[in-house]
Amino acid sequence: MTLQPHKKHAWFTLGVFAAACVLIAILTPVTSFHAALGGAGVLGLWGIQPWLFRKKVRPGDVTVDERDHRIVERGTHIGFAASYLAFVVACLIPWFYLSLYKDNETVSVHLLTVPVWIAFIVAMVGRAVAILLLYGREADDAGE
Repeated sequence: MTLQPHKKHAWFTLGVFAAACVLIAILTPVTSFHAALGGAGVLGLWGIQPWLFRKKVRPGDVTVDERDHRIVERGTHIGFAASYLAFVVACLIPWFYLSLYKDNETVSVHLLTVPVWIAFIVAMVGRAVAILLLYGREADDAGE
C-alpha cells in the first residue's frame, strides 16, 4: 500500500524535526546550547518537500481527492491554531520571568525572534501530527 502524498509530507516533516532535535542534543554537550541551536538549520529541509515528493502524473490520474483536501485543510487549521497559542505563550514567558524574578520589565531584543521560530516549528509539526491523526481516524471510520 502506498502512502498518500500528504502523509509522505507529514512523515518527512516529523522526521526532519526529530533529526534536528537529535542533532541539537548531540551538539549541546560538545558546544554551548546556543551554538548547538545551529543544528536547527536541518529544518531548512522542509523547503525541499515539493521537489522531493514530486511524482509524474498522467492526465486523468487522481492522486488526491476531496477527503484528502479536507484532511489537509483541517490539519493546517489545527497546526496554525496551536502555533498561535505557542506564540502567545512564548511571548509572555520571558516577560513574566523577567518582571517577577529579575525586576526588569523589558525583554531583550535578542529574544524577540524566539517566539516567531517557536510558532513556526509548532505550526509545521502540529500540522503534520494533525494530518496523520486525521488520516488514521478516517481509516478507523472506514473500517480499514
